[in-house]
Amino acid sequence: MTTATAITRTADRMFHGPVHRPGDDGYALARRAWRQVRDLPALIVDVAGPADVAAAFALARDHGLPVAVQRTGHGASATVDGAILLRTVRLGGARVDPTARRARVGGGALLRDVLAAAEPHGLMPLFGSTPWLGAAGFTLGGGVGWLTRAFGYAADSLLGADVVTAAGDLVTVDDGREPELMWGLRGAGGSLAVATSVELALHPVPALYGGAVAFGAADPLELLLAYGEWTADLPDRLSTALVLRRYAAPSPEPLLVALRVLFAGPAADAEPLLQPFLARAGRQVRGTLRPMSPRSYLRTPPPAPPQPHTGVVECFPELPLAVLAGIASFVTAGDSPPSAVEVRHWGGALSRPPRPSPAGPRHVRYGIVAEVPGAPTGVDVPAPPLFALLRRHGSGAAMRNLLADTGATHRAYTEPERARLVALKNAWDPHDLLRTGHRIPLRGWPARTDRSTR
Repeated sequence: MTTATAITRTADRMFHGPVHRPGDDGYALARRAWRQVRDLPALIVDVAGPADVAAAFALARDHGLPVAVQRTGHGASATVDGAILLRTVRLGGARVDPTARRARVGGGALLRDVLAAAEPHGLMPLFGSTPWLGAAGFTLGGGVGWLTRAFGYAADSLLGADVVTAAGDLVTVDDGREPELMWGLRGAGGSLAVATSVELALHPVPALYGGAVAFGAADPLELLLAYGEWTADLPDRLSTALVLRRYAAPSPEPLLVALRVLFAGPAADAEPLLQPFLARAGRQVRGTLRPMSPRSYLRTPPPAPPQPHTGVVECFPELPLAVLAGIASFVTAGDSPPSAVEVRHWGGALSRPPRPSPAGPRHVRYGIVAEVPGAPTGVDVPAPPLFALLRRHGSGAAMRNLLADTGATHRAYTEPERARLVALKNAWDPHDLLRTGHRIPLRGWPARTDRSTR
């Protein structure tokens, strides 16, 4: 009997939720991820509760298979070929305690589900680029987004979790119960156990102000320098990014420079803070900045799947002139491909954790994301020189939620954090069943290459 046949026969008796096997009518749809990966799991289970997760671990141990977890697939950056893929879509729901400012959230709930429950009380969860992310996966991976400067990493707001361990045990974890595992869940949780529910701190944000504006006839280097000077001393409630986008010929606007903004507060407080940069940036050609209701995020449509691209994300304690000049040269060079470079302002509460955790690098004031379209299959195109420049000047540290390269997971953690995580992995998943994606290796990582204090 083949392994596939044995798994199929066993699965019929083990799970309460729907099971999808290769060849089943619903298999292709069930394996689809937002990142459009084309993996072929050995089995897909829409888990109905902790018992299904425990059963999947038992099946994986018996047949030597890895276990992977997916809600939306935004973090699907490594292969799950041959794995037992657990879809958490049935583990939904969000219950808010407005007095305690916290929410109990199902392991498959979306951040927009949490927002819908919290917003009537003037509260918000921390979310990323879109509220259509799985709340548990986003949080357990660190979680960076538009409210990070105001309230820190999403993992900093993780108060507890119900998890199923690789041994099949349901364990309630918080700072008083299994505190070492709780420490690891705040940034590396997906490699240690499967969360069937999480408890999140909520934050008072009764008003928002934001949007995006683009500038005409802009000198990119001048705007980059102005952005660096302006962001040197801004309050934590103001989050911004400067985006430089180069379009393919014969676009009437080959280069567009835009400022993206989110302020956790009213317009009357935001506008004086924005005015110095807007005055230097010059004529606005499109876009608007306006008061926003937190509820407006519930009307945000799901993001379109990403187009094939190659890119780099690097963290910086400051913005070196050589890097800003390199960005300006890249986006204005006549032979540069269509591209996007985004300079994100971090810092703020990110650098003041409420407690130690491996949520992500702390002494990071800026992040730079650079992307170009992916080459056709079979075509070898060298990376733009800008990528090497960013890597050379960056700190070497990385935010796990933004790290696509699963071979560089060690960059997300300090040396002491890595040692603690390896010990946790050996204690809670000694057979390395959770070994897809950003895995924690049982025997340690290669030496880290960051060049700054975290």
